[in-house]
Amino acid sequence: MQFIRWNPAVIHVGAALCGLTMISVSDTTPSVLPPTIVKSQPPPRVTPLKIPGTHNVFRLSAKLISGSQPEGEAAFKALKALGVKTIITVDGARPDVKTARKYGLRYVQIPFGYSNLPREQAVFIARAVRDLPGPIYLHCHHGQHRGPVAAACAMIALEGWNRAESLAFLKRAGTGTNYRGLWDSVRQFRAPSAEELKKAPHQYHSIAPTAPLMQTMVKLDELHDSLKAAQNAKWRARADHPDSDAPHEALMLREIYSELLRDNNTAKRPADFRAWLSQGETAAVELEAALRAGDNRKADVAQKKVTATCNSCHVVYRNVPQNSTRR
Repeated sequence: MQFIRWNPAVIHVGAALCGLTMISVSDTTPSVLPPTIVKSQPPPRVTPLKIPGTHNVFRLSAKLISGSQPEGEAAFKALKALGVKTIITVDGARPDVKTARKYGLRYVQIPFGYSNLPREQAVFIARAVRDLPGPIYLHCHHGQHRGPVAAACAMIALEGWNRAESLAFLKRAGTGTNYRGLWDSVRQFRAPSAEELKKAPHQYHSIAPTAPLMQTMVKLDELHDSLKAAQNAKWRARADHPDSDAPHEALMLREIYSELLRDNNTAKRPADFRAWLSQGETAAVELEAALRAGDNRKADVAQKKVTATCNSCHVVYRNVPQNSTRR
């Protein structure tokens, strides 16, 4: 199915772990200021849709639909009835490949985090949207943040959306302004050349090979260390890192915890491990809220909780021999 290019003369719009190690199932086929919000109306061809078991769904073109994770058989059945042939998830959680296949739908996982959408990944997603059978349903977890960002970049690459049109769609989809890296990813993205698209990966996996837990924990440690340094600076901008943003780092911390908790592999781990992840997520939510409110006392309390849960987990699951039976 060919994309339909909009006529610019007609359109007037003003101015991210991914988690635990997963089993790869291959299907091969021939990434300090808040973003400027566009105040104009969204692109006229962005049409909201109501699909059972989903929310925040928008049709962007004849081939591309953006929304939330399909929940239950009713969602997959409705997507099939809509004519969808391929589902692309940019979420890190394991997709429901079995139910999708039951309804003749192909699942492809191309995950990325909340910090930003790297250009290489954005071009990879654009090529997938171009090459895979459509219509295509592209989703993240809630259909608000990563999914719309990926969809907007695909539309820039394949339909010629301009920056104003793309940012207007993020606004309509409800992409949080605190996810500044995601907004910047769209703001800075430029359409790839035909040669760049040609060089993009074109092996697609139903369940993507993802970074191991150890790498995710390294990222958590980096965020913990940065937040500790911010606390030592009394939550003011640090002289050694003037562009540091503690509230944003607390948000990134929370998203990593949330994604780990939603991963099916986490359910297989011991109860105390899951409990510490949950406690860390709650503490990170409290920390972000306190920092955005400028309440340093509450921020200190929340940071203490973050550190305590991290240390408790490390005692059992990190500061032990690699062959521990509890890992």
